[in-house]
Amino acid sequence: RSWSEPGSLGSRRALLSSLVAVAGPLVASSEAQAFQNAVYQYDRSINDAKKPGPQPTDLGVLQRDYLNNYVQSLDRSGAVSKVEGEGVLKECGPPANCFSTTFTDYVDTGLHDLKPWRFKGKSPDQAMQDVADVVAEYPPGQQGIDGGGFAVKGTQDTYLYVQFESLKRGHRDDVEFAVIPGTPKDAKEGGLLVRSSSRQGGYDYGVNAVRLNRIAQDLMKKGGWQIELIDFKSHERYWSQNCQAGEAEGAFPRAEEVSKDVRERPGW
Repeated sequence: RSWSEPGSLGSRRALLSSLVAVAGPLVASSEAQAFQNAVYQYDRSINDAKKPGPQPTDLGVLQRDYLNNYVQSLDRSGAVSKVEGEGVLKECGPPANCFSTTFTDYVDTGLHDLKPWRFKGKSPDQAMQDVADVVAEYPPGQQGIDGGGFAVKGTQDTYLYVQFESLKRGHRDDVEFAVIPGTPKDAKEGGLLVRSSSRQGGYDYGVNAVRLNRIAQDLMKKGGWQIELIDFKSHERYWSQNCQAGEAEGAFPRAEEVSKDVRERPGW
């Protein structure tokens, strides 16, 4: 991958950088601190290290042959490649803590699946400008999530990779946006591939949905965007697993309401 640093976005607004310095003698190293735009710096003892989880090694727009051909080994490095004008974002794993425009029908339906976000009346560059601006203005701590802030970790002309962090536990989520490969540069409409995923845990307590909905709503306010929000009607399998109180308490249906509704729906 030929990702560049955030400052190379050119005309795009410079996005906030990554980590802060050590806060005091009883606090762990700077790697254990939140991003600079965190709601506040959460003091940590050396025995209370952040738990960001391992960063996936296969992020980006890549040709993923394993999606079409069964790969028996867990090592899929030989089935992933960079091909100009082709590729998709990474799919989600089984846990209800991820959304992606790369999905398998039925397996991911109502759980992980996203339709590409559509833009019209603007070029791919202008669409990515919108995305960069909205991300730059994203408010850490909104609806109780992402209090640890965020930082852009990779950019290309038609691609943006951002890491978001929870405040107290320091869990990291990986979020990617990419114009659908093959879209002409002078096109006046197109689609955006999207992925938002937690690195660990079996659930995300609604965090990825609340985050994507906020970004989607802010994009639609700019005009020229058509995006389906993530709600219980569109993703009942996801919400039914994530409706217990958590970081996003109050931002999604209550457990008792969802479970009752799910049980009453035909075919559940």
